[in-house]
Amino acid sequence: MYGLNGAPAIWQRYVDGLFQGMQGVKVFMDDARITGSDEMSHFKALEEFFMKCKEHGLKLNLSKSQFFQNEINFLGHKIDANGLHKTDEKISAVVKAPVPKNVQEVKSFLGLVNLYGKFCKNLATIANPLNNLTKKDVKFKWSKDCQVAFEQIKKEICSPKVLVHYDPELPLTLASDASPVGIGCVLAHIYPDGSERPIAFASKTLSKTEQKYSQIDKEALAIVWAVKKFHLYLKGRRFTLVTDHKPLVAIFGSKRGLPVLTATRLLHYALILQSFQFDIVFRKTADHGNADFLSRLPKTSEELEVKDDITIFQMTQIETLPVTSRELRQETGKDEELGPLLRALREGRNLQGREAQYTIEDGCILYGQRVCIPKKYQKNVLDELHTGHLGMIKMKALARSFVYWKDIDKDIEDAVRNCVDCARHKTDPAKAKVHYWEYPSMPWERIHIDFAGPIFEHMFLLIVDAHSKWLEVYPMKITTTKKTIECLRDSFARFGLPRVLVSDNGSQFTSHEFQRFMQSNGIKHKTSAPFKPSSNGQAERYVATLKQSLRAMQKYEGSIQQKLSTFLLQYRKAPNATTTHSPAMLFLKREIRTRIDLLLPELKSRVQDRIRKGVFEFRDRKFDIGDKVAVRIYRASNSKWKFGKIVNRDGVLHYTVEVQGTLVRRHVDQIRPVGDHVQENDFIPNVHRRFSATDIRESNQNLQYADTAENPSSQVPNEEQGSSSTSAVPSTDVPAHDSPPSDVQLDSSQMRSPPVPASPRQVPRRSGR
Repeated sequence: MYGLNGAPAIWQRYVDGLFQGMQGVKVFMDDARITGSDEMSHFKALEEFFMKCKEHGLKLNLSKSQFFQNEINFLGHKIDANGLHKTDEKISAVVKAPVPKNVQEVKSFLGLVNLYGKFCKNLATIANPLNNLTKKDVKFKWSKDCQVAFEQIKKEICSPKVLVHYDPELPLTLASDASPVGIGCVLAHIYPDGSERPIAFASKTLSKTEQKYSQIDKEALAIVWAVKKFHLYLKGRRFTLVTDHKPLVAIFGSKRGLPVLTATRLLHYALILQSFQFDIVFRKTADHGNADFLSRLPKTSEELEVKDDITIFQMTQIETLPVTSRELRQETGKDEELGPLLRALREGRNLQGREAQYTIEDGCILYGQRVCIPKKYQKNVLDELHTGHLGMIKMKALARSFVYWKDIDKDIEDAVRNCVDCARHKTDPAKAKVHYWEYPSMPWERIHIDFAGPIFEHMFLLIVDAHSKWLEVYPMKITTTKKTIECLRDSFARFGLPRVLVSDNGSQFTSHEFQRFMQSNGIKHKTSAPFKPSSNGQAERYVATLKQSLRAMQKYEGSIQQKLSTFLLQYRKAPNATTTHSPAMLFLKREIRTRIDLLLPELKSRVQDRIRKGVFEFRDRKFDIGDKVAVRIYRASNSKWKFGKIVNRDGVLHYTVEVQGTLVRRHVDQIRPVGDHVQENDFIPNVHRRFSATDIRESNQNLQYADTAENPSSQVPNEEQGSSSTSAVPSTDVPAHDSPPSDVQLDSSQMRSPPVPASPRQVPRRSGR
């Protein structure tokens, strides 16, 4: 629930609240101190402490517990009846410091003297014999005076004049430093006047493995060791780390996280420090004498040399290589690039930038967790990485886990490109982005052709217009050049010559005869790349469409030509997804008529209906069946009008009238209304064949229409619809064929109706009709 930084403070707050108010009990983290003025008060405090621990489930370690002691060490201090004293551990790093063996070690010791000399009046005077050893042209000789001065100075530095007690109210600093042989640190307080007073000293010699670390690793080790050493003072509060190695400020003090190429050991150290709250600052080596002395003259460590996990991991990295660590160690020192770097790391130089990421392990240089390979063995490592003939990406990923040298990525790329086996068996390159043909500006400007089949023992030549997507298909038994040219010539005769013809590299299209045919007709012939049918994708797409459609119509009746015609008719009618128009509209500039159009009313019928409804309105010239009318007679010389009765309405303007048992067909202009009681007196010659009115009505559907402008295909509409079509009535008064004989005789003068104009009189339409 909580992070590492807040855990100590949360725990301390918990135990403070748990044991609050208990006399003689003081708890810090996991250490408890129980005191009493006498035995009874001490027993009472112990009993209360144990009961509280039992109540809240806290367990105590008996082996680490001490009872009835007159003197204890608690939080780095010795506590007895006389008060608070410094522990020997705090000053042992100074007291047990060995005698300097050279001028450099003497200077390091004098740096400690200069730092704390202001707290002891005569410290500089006591150190005079040691100062003489650092003078120029003075041979180093450790005399009795030097030994006395050395011991007296150590005693003065560890006296109460210099060393102070820990105060939780004062700022806390932890200075650390590392030398080729040891590490040291000083825990100190910063007083309001700016002075720095030490609380405790600590130092240790480096193991043989640690002495092989690079300088940045040694400095980081000194920081981590010092923090672990004084963790009781540092947990739960903010403090300041002081180092004379500037790269560590960027690594441990960065607010943006660790650098990407931080070495593995430094990453491990950074994770340890995450549980503390600290600021890290840089201090020049000249002003860092206290920790520098302790690192150069460390007390002898009695700890066994134990290789840490990081060292074991890095040694494993080296052992996996095709060369041994001994060979790498020998060749690294001889290499032109790695040799100077190895010496700089061993001497502890302050490396900057990328070089600060290098470390030493068993005489080999590591860049992060990757082993630096000398130039002599780089070819061997490349061969090992490419053993399985992996690609560049996988080789680089593998190399980034194990090895490093300058321009390693470029060397891996060159190795893969120059591998003969990889080049011979490599897969096809990634497909290029689709390149579309330029859209033609007009129909039949560019056509694409290809063969499809065999389908049902036939081959098909497809011709596709790139502009309109109009498709021509020719069934063929053989696909020779001659037959192909015949089909193209037939198509060109109907649609003209295209500018460009695109095909694949079939022998029919690449023959000399076909090329001559193209040249003679001024057609530019383009072919697709061999074994790349998508270059002629326009034709290939329709090859697949044709195959699918013909196979789907396999069970249909009819020949292959009938099925092909059915497919082409429907395809040319359907809108194309690319152009959004049908191929017929773009190619023929009109839609072709198919059976699906029978579902829609015809334009001609709609126009005629509107004209007749809007123009010809004869409210006073409308007759009903059974009405008495006068009919115009053209063949009788002695009479102009005869009287009869309406027996059928053939259309808006045409009626069938029964006149004295004879059926005649007349236009409204040839009919007048008369009274119901008008009687016929004149004799009408019986020149027409007679039919009963009932028979005529029943056979109206078989009669023919007069040659008028009306639509002869429409059914007889009812009166409310107002259709202009007429029922099946012959152009003459009564048809002499296909009608049964009747006792009604027709006048011979009425065998033919008067001529009807070819088109009705055009009358302007009235608005609003």
